[in-house]
Amino acid sequence: MTSNKHVDSCEKRFVYSAPLVYLNLLYYTVQFSAAQQGSSLDLYQAHWEHQGMSGKSKIRVSRDDWLKAGLRLLAAQGVQSVKIDRLARELGVAKTGFYWHFANRQALLDAMLEFWEREYTEVVIQNLTISALPPTERLQAANEMVDDYWLTEYDLAVAHWALQDEGAAEALEQAYKVRLDFVRQAFLELGFTGDDLEMRTRLFMCYVSSAPQMFGPKLTNRDKRMRNLRNRLLIQQF
Repeated sequence: MTSNKHVDSCEKRFVYSAPLVYLNLLYYTVQFSAAQQGSSLDLYQAHWEHQGMSGKSKIRVSRDDWLKAGLRLLAAQGVQSVKIDRLARELGVAKTGFYWHFANRQALLDAMLEFWEREYTEVVIQNLTISALPPTERLQAANEMVDDYWLTEYDLAVAHWALQDEGAAEALEQAYKVRLDFVRQAFLELGFTGDDLEMRTRLFMCYVSSAPQMFGPKLTNRDKRMRNLRNRLLIQQF
């Protein structure tokens, strides 16, 4: 015959384990809908992490954190290294946390390209303060923003990725087109046309894109003087 003490112990184990079983079921029910709907479900995630079910420390990792870690791995070791378990180790969280934000690895890769376009190109092109400036000041301000925040940091990594992936190639082409159009419009407003217009547009873009790789991303005072001198030369009529 089962003792009352044993029955009480079983009941206690059920009371304490039932919420975890429920949370487990809830997690797998909502994780993919969260990725599709863009919902972070912070309350559920916080409770999940609080229970220690991931076996990891209580680190809150956002969608952007996964994307930034993906870009870092892309730049360091190529797209083949961008894997879910590797990213989880880099971030110090459980692999299951990935699915709060993305349905699968391909969804992550697609989001990385969108993030790169938004945070490293559109952040300048769509900056209302910069866009409202006269063309000379606009070019200078855009150049300074790219330098100050090293917005070309992942250009080479994405370009290498583009050699083997159609989606990356399309994103790279679009980003370059948007950048060139932005610069070309400024020189057009300054009165340049034809080959003069295209030469200045390309020189400006090539230097802004390649200078950090050639001379380092941290600009010295001399580097800034060279940048300003180059920009003054490009806006002059010959």
